[in-house]
Amino acid sequence: MKFFLGIICILLIGFFTQAYLPWWGIAGIALLTGIALGEKGRPSFWYGFIAVFLLWGGMAFYLSNGNDGILAEKIGALLGGIPGIAVILITGFLGGLVGGLAALTGSLGRAWVQ
Repeated sequence: MKFFLGIICILLIGFFTQAYLPWWGIAGIALLTGIALGEKGRPSFWYGFIAVFLLWGGMAFYLSNGNDGILAEKIGALLGGIPGIAVILITGFLGGLVGGLAALTGSLGRAWVQ
């Protein structure tokens, strides 16, 4: 239950604050969620990873399709001919790593303090 609660918390708070925070602001949200939920190490990494992967990948897909599907293609062309869907997946994966490691840090920090 804490696993899905972590995903929902990070998704909702991240969605509403990402317009006002820098890109690394999602790490603070995942860190605080990891501290608050106190889940063990591996599940906390995975709920942070999944939540931010869905958030950043979904937003990249939404923004790319809002521009007739060419935004990701243009960025991929700048990066050496990478397909647009690969740019979206790479964006989600890198964001997922940031979120997962931040949630893991929060979880381990809470366990260390107790």
